[in-house]
Amino acid sequence: NTTKNDALKKVSSGTVESTLERNKIKTWPLWKGVSEHISLELYPPYYAETLYYQKMATQYFLPLNGTIYISNEQKHSDACPDLGRIIPNKIPRAILNPSTESITVLSVTVQQHTKGRVLLLKKSK
Repeated sequence: NTTKNDALKKVSSGTVESTLERNKIKTWPLWKGVSEHISLELYPPYYAETLYYQKMATQYFLPLNGTIYISNEQKHSDACPDLGRIIPNKIPRAILNPSTESITVLSVTVQQHTKGRVLLLKKSK
């Protein structure tokens, strides 16, 4: 249920500059709304991020070339399916790219009114 003011607005027609986001991920914004955005993300070779979860955002990842792996709280990594994967809010995840090539991913994030992610730290033994 979106109103005209809440609708996604096109940010790029294919010529927008990339921005360097968290952990050296290049991002190209495509569409942006008040509480959602669609972008292309480039994950560099041998990329592994820290386990985290989104407080209020649900995310959808669709690899456009290659295979990314999504690790969960038990450190089990599964290949992202060809149709992509939806990750609900408050579900721990870490994106991994173990290949020698960069991988481009279509990312759709829909969040409620609060932004944020929480890093999950483990206790040292």
